[in-house]
Amino acid sequence: MKNIFEKTKKEAQKRREIAIKFLRKKGIKFVFPEGGIAIFIRIPSSFKNAFSFAQTLLEKEKVSVAPGEIFGQRFYIRLNLAVSPEELKEGLKRIFKYY
Repeated sequence: MKNIFEKTKKEAQKRREIAIKFLRKKGIKFVFPEGGIAIFIRIPSSFKNAFSFAQTLLEKEKVSVAPGEIFGQRFYIRLNLAVSPEELKEGLKRIFKYY
């Protein structure tokens, strides 16, 4: 059982590092995640709020994120990291189109 938890933890850390590395490379502000299941990403200044940005991502890029206001993070979106590394990388690329 311990091996399953260690494997899950390592996979979560890997996905977190993929997101952090991408966001830092692109100069996008984010809240450093303590865990490995989600990350808060600052929305582009061209959007009036996180709700409109989340809606745009869903409609135009088929990327689902949660507006940060729900979690007390105004002007941020919450991206779930519990997807495959390939899906995460693709989602981040689609999000970056708006920066």
